[in-house]
Amino acid sequence: MRQSHVRFLGFSAFLLLGLNACSTAPSHAPIDDRTSRPPSTESAPEPRADNRIKNEPVIVESLPEQATIEAITPPTPKKQNPAVIALLASAQQSTDNGNLPAAQNQLQRAQRIAPSDPEVYYSLAQTHLALDNYGLAEQVTLKGISVANGQTDKLKKLWFLMAKIKLRAGDANGAEEAQRKAQSYL
Repeated sequence: MRQSHVRFLGFSAFLLLGLNACSTAPSHAPIDDRTSRPPSTESAPEPRADNRIKNEPVIVESLPEQATIEAITPPTPKKQNPAVIALLASAQQSTDNGNLPAAQNQLQRAQRIAPSDPEVYYSLAQTHLALDNYGLAEQVTLKGISVANGQTDKLKKLWFLMAKIKLRAGDANGAEEAQRKAQSYL
């Protein structure tokens, strides 16, 4: 008991000294009086004749009458991976045969191989829509839109699909908005 009491007093004294050191008043150092400075012995440099601004007319060459403007070309889509092409074809065949879960699995595999291919997202979203999974179809379509950067034909196709998804899900306002966005790519 006595030992803990001694520790407590030692710790308290340490805290008091530490806090006291933090709260000391600042010392004031004298400020130099700079108002009564002796005049400088250096004189200001005299302006030279060559340092002056010259007022001379400037001759501006005219632009050519017919300027050529280069059109900005959108980024070209990357060539599809052969494995992705095969998986898309296989998924389409599975969809035609009515085997939507198999098509979904093949498209998810294609997505893992080519995560930046908007065509894969378009096909996968169509499969989710056919399975009446509107939320997932919308998410996949939005991902396709985000990876279709600059590919207006793909963006148009994906926004029309989004309008179809929204309409089937009962969101008429969302369908109209998606339709407007799709038509902006026409």
